[in-house]
Amino acid sequence: MDVAEAVTADRRFNQVIATQSELRRIVGPANRWFTSKILRRLNRRCREFIAASPFVVVGSTDPLGMVDLSPKGDRAGFVRVLDDATRFRIVAATGASTPSTTCCKIPASA
Repeated sequence: MDVAEAVTADRRFNQVIATQSELRRIVGPANRWFTSKILRRLNRRCREFIAASPFVVVGSTDPLGMVDLSPKGDRAGFVRVLDDATRFRIVAATGASTPSTTCCKIPASA
């Protein structure tokens, strides 16, 4: 990449989409096929899927919006849903030197 290409590439980041309304102005409304899959609570199918899964990826954000994704795996059943709306428990992997659990809360805006 030469200097002219680098300057052009840097200019791409001068225009940042910061709000949902700015995004919608560019790409239009969200497709109903996608939005129909957004759940506010875990249904029976979700709970069964989680109970049978040997692998999950737990995502979280800090107050600044930085994202962290953490893969977790063990035998099916190592994740236990505590309620339909906000909490689940991840039991430490088999063979861990100290038994532990992680309790996670799903934010209301999820």
